[in-house]
Amino acid sequence: MNVRRMSDTVAWCTIENAGYTADLHLWDGLCRPKPLSGSSAGPSGARAVLELGAGVGRVCVRLRAPGVDVWALDWEQVLLDEIVRKANADGAGEISTICADARARSSLGRPFDLVIAAQAAVQMFDTRADRVAIMEQAARHLAGDGSSFWMTFQPNLEQVWADDQDAPLPPYVPELDGRIFETEPLDSYWYSHGRERSLRIVWARRVDGEESTAVASYADLTQAKIEDEASEAGLELVGSTPLSGGDHYLEQVALQFVCA
Repeated sequence: MNVRRMSDTVAWCTIENAGYTADLHLWDGLCRPKPLSGSSAGPSGARAVLELGAGVGRVCVRLRAPGVDVWALDWEQVLLDEIVRKANADGAGEISTICADARARSSLGRPFDLVIAAQAAVQMFDTRADRVAIMEQAARHLAGDGSSFWMTFQPNLEQVWADDQDAPLPPYVPELDGRIFETEPLDSYWYSHGRERSLRIVWARRVDGEESTAVASYADLTQAKIEDEASEAGLELVGSTPLSGGDHYLEQVALQFVCA
C-alpha cells in the first residue's frame, strides 16, 4: 500500500505559518452576517473571498462555508494542491485555486467582496514597486461598495534580534507526518536597498539527515508608509486592528482598505 508523504515544501510552510491563530477571529468575522463584537472588522457577510499568498490554506480553508465562495492564489502549485486536499478532508467544499504571482497585472475574471493578504505576505516583498503591484491587484478585484482589502504587517521588526549580543531564538523541532524537522535561526541583519531596508533572517533547516538554509525577508514598514503605497495603488485606509503574537510569531496589525 502506497502511503502519501507530505512534500518538504508543504511541511516547511505548515511549520512556519500554520501555528499562528491570533488573526483567525478577524477573518471569521468578515464572513459572518453580523460584525465581530469589539472589532473594527467590517464589512461583514463577505460571500466571495480571494486570499493572496494562501500558503497551505491556514485561512482560506477555514473561511469556506455554505454560501461563501473562496479563491486561493499562490505561486507554488504544491501548496495549492495541499489546500484542495485539506478542504476535501475537512469537508469544507470546493476552493478555487490560482497558481500565479500576486504582483501580476492580470484579471481573474470576477470581483470579490473581500481580498486578504494575511501573515505579513505583502511585507515579505522588499521593494515598494512590488508591494504596490500586489495592492493594485487587490484593488482590481474588489467588487465595489462594501468590499475591502485587508493585509497584515509586523510593525516591530527590532524584536526579532535587537542587537549582536542577544541570544538567537531557540531551535524549533516539531514532528510532522512522522518525520522530525528542525529549524534554527543562524543570522539576522538589515539589508539596505536605496532608501528602503529589510530585515533578513537566515534559517537552518534539517530533515531526514539533510541540511539546508532558507532566507526570510521582511520590509521595514510603518502604517503611514503602507498607507502611502496603498494610495498609489488606488486604495484608501479606513481601519486597523492590532493582532497579538506569541510563540514564534511577532505582533501584527491588520489594515483595512477600500477603493479610493
